Amino acid sequence: MANEYEGNLIADLYATENDEQAVKVLREMDETSNTVFVSAIIAAFKKYRKSYKSHWFLLSLSNYKSSHAIDFLNRIAQDPTSSDTEFIFSLSSLTLEKIKNASAVERCKKILSEPLEISAWELERVASYLIAVDELTNIDHHLYEIVNNNSVEKDIRKNALLVLMQMNSSKCLQYFLDNKEEIRLNRTDIVISEILKNWNGTLVEKIEDYILSEGSDRAKEIISAKRSSKKRSDAVAIAKKAESNVDMFSNGDIVIEIVDLKKSINLRAMGNVEIGFPLLPDSDRLVSAMKTARNSSDIVELAISLRSLIVTYPEKISQHGFTYEQALEIIPGMEERELTTPLFRLHLFLHSRSVVIPGDFFGFRKLNVFPNKVAHPEDDAGFVVALKKNYIYDLYAAEDWKGVQRKLLENYRDALIKLRDALPIRSAPGEVQ
Repeated sequence: MANEYEGNLIADLYATENDEQAVKVLREMDETSNTVFVSAIIAAFKKYRKSYKSHWFLLSLSNYKSSHAIDFLNRIAQDPTSSDTEFIFSLSSLTLEKIKNASAVERCKKILSEPLEISAWELERVASYLIAVDELTNIDHHLYEIVNNNSVEKDIRKNALLVLMQMNSSKCLQYFLDNKEEIRLNRTDIVISEILKNWNGTLVEKIEDYILSEGSDRAKEIISAKRSSKKRSDAVAIAKKAESNVDMFSNGDIVIEIVDLKKSINLRAMGNVEIGFPLLPDSDRLVSAMKTARNSSDIVELAISLRSLIVTYPEKISQHGFTYEQALEIIPGMEERELTTPLFRLHLFLHSRSVVIPGDFFGFRKLNVFPNKVAHPEDDAGFVVALKKNYIYDLYAAEDWKGVQRKLLENYRDALIKLRDALPIRSAPGEVQ
């Protein structure tokens, strides 16, 4: 069944004549990252190379850890006829393999020497490659020039400074201390103050002292706010530590409840004469969710764990016996390719075993939308819909990560409760009830 699903995606990619539709198919392929897609993606890139969407195919290929994908990206990166966009989007393979290619190095140098023509993201990719092949230290003067160039966009200047700080923070800070007159002249003090918000140390304090004395009003505000914030955080450090010890594992109760619910569901399924096996495989994916989420990265990690739990079931659930035409009567509007996807297979299997299924399929489908959209952050509209479907939009917008985490776990728990209650306790004749 999985082969059929993958084959349909490949056929869709070959058949479409629209680059927007091709990218949609590409995103679906990326959900599995099966290397069987690599040849089709390469063919699609060649087909749409003149399209402004062509870089999507190179970005997708960088997710596939196959020699075919890596070799192709390497060829694009080393091809002097590749556009700058193609070069930059294929550069990750050279970076990953630390392949030092003279023409690629020279091209990166040229890109850095023309900062008015690049974006902050492009600078970051180019710098990552030069660091990987140990070439950036030889041309770090380009980065200092970018930081001091007031004509360059601030985000690009900030990225250049961040790269310099990550390479050798002491050398970078000493450079600006030795060239203090340039800081105010080029409005570099604002760029420096924004980056130094997350850095500490003696040299950092010396530059901050200079900015507070000689810098622009905006730079002084940033440094003053940082120092005021540090004083406040120091004052409440002990109280926060005590609070965090209590709050650190605030989700222990609901995770334990979820574990117990899964055991109950499996017990009912195994004892049911029409099912006879556990529906939910054992997993410790939610153990980390016992610890309170502190940032959006923790929410992404939880989303990945939930997706694994929501789409992982025994192969036996494919034994529902329905054709696509019959399945359409049970789940109106489903597409034929969805016949092989986990949640649709579970839906059909439970239906075949006389389980009464609510219209929202216990809430699993709406919960699964959120992890899918997390994997594609460029789909802002779809992400907002996913947040609202799971009643976490307000919490997410307010960056209440603890609240978002709790609500997602509650949604999963509630879905399990509905599934458990829907499973009939039906033993074989003669068995002890």
